[in-house]
Amino acid sequence: MSRNKTAFRAPGSTRPRRGVPAFLRSAGLALLALASCRTERETADVRPRSPEGERAAALAAAVEPVRAPQVASRPSPAEPYRLGPRDVVEIAVLDHPEWRQEVPVRPDGKVAFLLVGEVPAAGRTPEELRGDLQRGLEAYVKRPQVSVAVREFRSRFPHVYVAGEVRQPGAFELTPPHDSFLDAVFAAGGVTPDADLPQSYVVRRGNVIAADFDRLLHEGDRGANFVLEDGDFAYFPQKDFRFVYVLGQVRNPQAVSAPRPIKLLEAVARAGGLTPTTFKLDLHVVRGGLRSGKSFTVDFERLAQGDLEANVWLEPGDIVFAPRHPLTTWNALVNEVLPTLSGVVLGNVLREQSNP
Repeated sequence: MSRNKTAFRAPGSTRPRRGVPAFLRSAGLALLALASCRTERETADVRPRSPEGERAAALAAAVEPVRAPQVASRPSPAEPYRLGPRDVVEIAVLDHPEWRQEVPVRPDGKVAFLLVGEVPAAGRTPEELRGDLQRGLEAYVKRPQVSVAVREFRSRFPHVYVAGEVRQPGAFELTPPHDSFLDAVFAAGGVTPDADLPQSYVVRRGNVIAADFDRLLHEGDRGANFVLEDGDFAYFPQKDFRFVYVLGQVRNPQAVSAPRPIKLLEAVARAGGLTPTTFKLDLHVVRGGLRSGKSFTVDFERLAQGDLEANVWLEPGDIVFAPRHPLTTWNALVNEVLPTLSGVVLGNVLREQSNP
């Protein structure tokens, strides 16, 4: 990667085709610093919506999501079901009805059961989990007979994140067939009047996908309403991009108010300056936000030594990212930026809600 003006282009930065786009994840994005404020809601709940959200709801009956091949709720005999986080299993022990429990598979992939304690469950079949529990109980019960049954196949449902200019940002579990981009918007209570609808996007496994909610809302474009996948992150930026986001190895990562262009040095100073761990040779500037797929680098060492040509103008909507180490691809940059960006965006929302 060039150290001066190098452009990256995200392979998924064009509009999605009429199939399911191939693209986010690592629940990772751990996703996100959103985990600390995570609130799960059912998409069927009645929630306040903006005028745009109400009009979208009226369109919903006429707009069918582009469907992905549906995963059967139960596995075929040829392929035993493997447990995943959020699944709920019923554990029972013969002759001990008081021990019967329904327990969820936790995000760390384990279940907790009575005398046995914590047992790994994610990635294992119910029969394999049964065997582990049975062996764990042998110290307390003579020839224990354990049964394990899956009561809720929730790991097969996408768990998505919605942030930015929506009424109720957070994490949501979407249950097929209500697992489209539009369903996620409804789960978040609809968009606010300040949402820049044409600039909305979804991040999936490091790729940024244009998700033009304006086309869906005003034109009823079915291709704009695609099925979401587990870990997807939908974001609605504010109109006019009134902020520059300064993230990464800075002392106070934040959204810096920028109703007009500002200089790089001013933005970094307002974020408390760089930390000693910053890789200063390649300070990244993402021009126009993640959806643009474009960035360039600035040698901050040159700027610190008085080379004012390196003190570039930043535009509202830009993201400044101070890395800990060199980042050589667009995907690597997105994967580093997104967790911090999500936390800053959500933090701003929470502050606004606590100070109406």
